[in-house]
Amino acid sequence: MFKKAEKRVFFRKGYQEKLILKYQKEKTITTQQLSDKLGVHGRTLRDWKRGKYSMSLKAYKYILKHSHIKDTTTKKVKDPFWYVKLGASKGGINCYKKYGQIGGDQEHRKECWKK
Repeated sequence: MFKKAEKRVFFRKGYQEKLILKYQKEKTITTQQLSDKLGVHGRTLRDWKRGKYSMSLKAYKYILKHSHIKDTTTKKVKDPFWYVKLGASKGGINCYKKYGQIGGDQEHRKECWKK
């Protein structure tokens, strides 16, 4: 039902769009045809073109394998859910700033535990 999370590839700004457009021009295929080949929704591919989201490593390797495009750019590959630790840390800090302590009233907890 759900796809397994995949690694993501991060490029310098604008390169992801150029890569996809270069592949489409070389193969003379539409965005919908390419999205079908990559196994993603057309909207996802359009978001990749705009740079809204990073493309999957699997899609990147497919494009390189099936074209004459050379892999010469600097890129970063990140694991799935790489952003979770950052968000959890920021959420914890903001919660502490807002409420002062984490975990509720410690004295009340100790009293209930003794009972």
